[in-house]
Parts: sequence; structure tokens; C-alpha cells
Amino acid sequence: MAEGEVLRLTRVFNAPRALVFCAWTEAEQMKRWFCPHDHWGVDVEVDARVGGAYRIAMHDTDTGRDHVARGTFREVRAPERLVFTWQWAEDSPQTLVTVEFRDLGGKTEVTLTHEALPTAESRQKHEHGWNGCLDRLGKVL
Repeated sequence: MAEGEVLRLTRVFNAPRALVFCAWTEAEQMKRWFCPHDHWGVDVEVDARVGGAYRIAMHDTDTGRDHVARGTFREVRAPERLVFTWQWAEDSPQTLVTVEFRDLGGKTEVTLTHEALPTAESRQKHEHGWNGCLDRLGKVL
């Protein structure tokens, strides 16, 4: 994986670490928050194990376009850490996402690092998208 732009975000959620981790690894939970906009539809397929794949289809109801991300889990260490590849389309660059879950005694600090983004513009777009997703996660937790 080529070097590139890095995005790092940290949030604290008012929920126990095991619950937050499950929100990242169970399809029914992910469908509730894993897209940046409340009015978009989302479909999720996930096999959260090392070597397992995922597919997240976000449907933009304004334009009718689907945005599909897919990848493979490289590390699944419940409830502490997830590492997975991220790719928008077959011909787009593959990037890497690491999500770390830190127990804060009933709350959970989540640090998301998205690496190998090809450009500063790509980093900015992903920052917008991830912030929208994390905002929604906070609401559903």
C-alpha cells in the first residue's frame, strides 16, 4: 500500500467498549449509522474476522447514486482494535483504516486512522464522511 495522506479522528461515546465494538462489526448495527447522512439508505454485508470481507452500499437519495465501499479485515481484536482495507471501486486506490477502542469506564474513546489516502482532497472528503458517520454513531449508541 502506497504512502499518502493520513486522517486521524478521535471521539468519545457514552457507551461501553463492547457495545461500541459491536456497532462496527455487526451488519444490523452498522446499517443504523454507517453513512454520513441521516436521509441516505445503507446496506451492509460484513464478515468480521481476519480475512473476512465487508461491503457497505450507501444510497444518496438526492442524486440516486450508490457509493459502495468494500474491503477485507486484516485484524479483528475484540473489543480493542479493527484494521481493514477500504476501497471505493475496483480501479480506485486501496487505503487502510484502523479503529482503536479504549475503555474509559463506561464510555469509549474511538480513534480512527485512515491511511494511504491519495490526495489532500481525498483526505478532506473522507474527513467529512467519517465525521458524519461518527455523528450518527453517537446518536444510535
